[in-house]
Amino acid sequence: MFIILVAFNIPGIRHPIPGILYARHLACIYITPMRQSPLSLPLVLVALGAGLLACQQPESREGPPDRLLGVRPPATAVDFPLPPELIPAGEALERGLAWRATLELAPILADHATRSDEAVLLAAQAADAWGGSSEVMDLLTGYQFDTDALQAEARLLLIRAELEDGEPERALILAQTTVRNADPGSRQHAVALVQQGLAHQALGNDRSAADAFERAAPAWGATGDWLLLRAAALTAESDARQTLLDKINHPLARQRGGLINARALLRQGDSAQATSAYLDAGWPAMAWAISLRLAADSADSAAAKRALIEFVQHQPQHVEFSFAVELITAFRPLPAEEELIIARLAYARRLYAAAQAAYKRALAGGLGNDRDRFHYGKSLASLRFFRPAARAFARVSGTPNLTAQARFEEAMVRLQGRLGGTRKRLRALEREFPDQPAAMEATLLLADLASDARNEREARRILLSGVTRAPQVHLAALARYRAALIAIGFNEMTAAAAELDTLVLRYPEARVLPAALYWSGRAWSRLGDEDAAQVRWRVSLSRDATGYYAGLSRSRLNVAAPIVPDGPEVLARANIDSAIGRMEVLAELGLHAEVRLEEAGLIRQAGDTVDRLLQTAVAFRRHGEPAQALRLATRALALGAERNHTLLTLLYPVLRPEALRSLAHERDLDPALVAGLIRQESNFDPSATSRAGARGLMQILPGTGSQIARRERYPLWDPVLLYQPDVSLEMGTIHLANLINSYGHPNFVLAAYNAGGSRVRRWRRRAGVEDPELFVERIPYRETRDYVKIVQTNRDVYAVLYGW
Repeated sequence: MFIILVAFNIPGIRHPIPGILYARHLACIYITPMRQSPLSLPLVLVALGAGLLACQQPESREGPPDRLLGVRPPATAVDFPLPPELIPAGEALERGLAWRATLELAPILADHATRSDEAVLLAAQAADAWGGSSEVMDLLTGYQFDTDALQAEARLLLIRAELEDGEPERALILAQTTVRNADPGSRQHAVALVQQGLAHQALGNDRSAADAFERAAPAWGATGDWLLLRAAALTAESDARQTLLDKINHPLARQRGGLINARALLRQGDSAQATSAYLDAGWPAMAWAISLRLAADSADSAAAKRALIEFVQHQPQHVEFSFAVELITAFRPLPAEEELIIARLAYARRLYAAAQAAYKRALAGGLGNDRDRFHYGKSLASLRFFRPAARAFARVSGTPNLTAQARFEEAMVRLQGRLGGTRKRLRALEREFPDQPAAMEATLLLADLASDARNEREARRILLSGVTRAPQVHLAALARYRAALIAIGFNEMTAAAAELDTLVLRYPEARVLPAALYWSGRAWSRLGDEDAAQVRWRVSLSRDATGYYAGLSRSRLNVAAPIVPDGPEVLARANIDSAIGRMEVLAELGLHAEVRLEEAGLIRQAGDTVDRLLQTAVAFRRHGEPAQALRLATRALALGAERNHTLLTLLYPVLRPEALRSLAHERDLDPALVAGLIRQESNFDPSATSRAGARGLMQILPGTGSQIARRERYPLWDPVLLYQPDVSLEMGTIHLANLINSYGHPNFVLAAYNAGGSRVRRWRRRAGVEDPELFVERIPYRETRDYVKIVQTNRDVYAVLYGW
């Protein structure tokens, strides 16, 4: 990525500020949606000069290619005749199963007797659909087709692959050739013009790029307004730029006009006008950044700083908040009072790096209270600075509640950082603050540590002593519950039943109540009193009819899940469908930032109206975007939407249901369990990427994918394939089937899928956990424990909704 480094000497600031100019971001800011603003990047100050002229190559990052994010292009239409042997691959491609098409074509391409122009082009289309730009280039570079029609189609694919692979020079030559040779009214001509514009833009040829986008716009109807906006953004002359902006009718594109003009004024060196334009466009921090560059003296700089501080205080949710905070920190050393303001605001926004830096200076300046010291420790802990976090928590000495919580956090970071002294501090916390909630948290953690050391009797003693010490603390119910579960593990059912029944009576509003009722029923059943057991399961079901324990109770009672009412049909409005249609066209043309703007606009228009949210969700689902549909339906549910069949199919979606069901049955898996796992792993978002690098629907790590690809003898492998739904389903079900072969019951399998096999083997050493249900309760990691319960609850819902 093209970066300019400039040092600004600004009055009132001790050292010159490095202006790190993210040229691509600043040049393309007009098409950056608010929810993904680049302005949270490291300090961005405005520089003048020719370097800010064009969008550059995308920065490298982990995650899917832009083309696989959000709304994707529609399934490839095969619009040339296919011989019989290619029809299965063509049909797979038209159904959106691009990788399946690649597999079908592999033996055909490997045999010179069957390798044909049609086979090569179809293979390139399939690779293009799954994001394999390098495979497209391998297939098509230097290949000569016998017919002009196939050659023209191949050239468009090759241009897109060259652009995605960072080769705009070669893409430009191919695009210019296509534009010259194609019929001016043809689809090839229209697509190639856009590609020519993108290649020029990547090379910094603004005038040529703008010309190409303007020429291409009429062929694309309403979608062409985004091309006009691109052209305007690359046009230096103000009159010509305004002429282009005046042609735009699409409201979303028109809204970006002010930002386009502001950026253009900045590029031309008219900083004063650019400042006003950025303010008018709603980007005040950028305006103040320019003001800092223009500051004539320290008074001007101080005024800009005061404006920035007022801005972050009053608009903490603004897209430029992070940018403004970093601008303010350029004035360091700041007064301690201002550091404290920044620290508190940054912490509230979970900007922990900025928060800990500001807290450190404010506290060193003698300001801040114990709550600030606590938040300083939390910021350090979030950044995994365990030792300084422990010191920060040790310095907290405020109210008993806060001090006790700080002592618990100190013990936790000592455990996480392997600093030692965890048990000593937890026991001290129990002694010094016996009736505080944090002391009960210490009790629960001490019990977990004892269980990890395979000393279950000691863990039970610790829990019961905590309940005796502070029965009024809300976590006492959880401690009593866990102590009873250990008793069940030792087959001490009389004690367990009595303790659980006492819990139900003493803590009737406890969150753990449905679980306590269920396990009390299990204990009474083991004691031979089925009537008492069934009473408890029915009460548990009445307290929570949709959760994890509801499913377990229904199974014990042999009661079917209630039938979900159909509810009224929800139809998407025409303007919603047309917006998603534009997004698909934009995605096909490689205008990915515009896709995100259209998507953000559609979501914003859905607002907080249940009907509109559901209409938009239905449209996204119909266009193959279940993850977005799920998010919108979740908002509708929170606003009071009726829990009917329509809503539940939005909340519990399926992508590629035929493939999911087929692959699950092929590997003796429950399709409802597979669907439930996918919902928890990725929300059915094929582009999902975890912090650990897991990808796709079933969150497969690239290393795992590579191993499976070798074992399954894939003809080729590219980690980008993990973002293809059919590949993720195939690999994920293989991985899940292997885990079932190793661990048996789904509860053990799900825990291994989430936390790894070595942990599951360690947890299975605890008393009584050969019972899969008890195993779930005894998992020490809350994340994994909740994960297993949520997936199993999802499974129950999918089984009812889809008849699996």
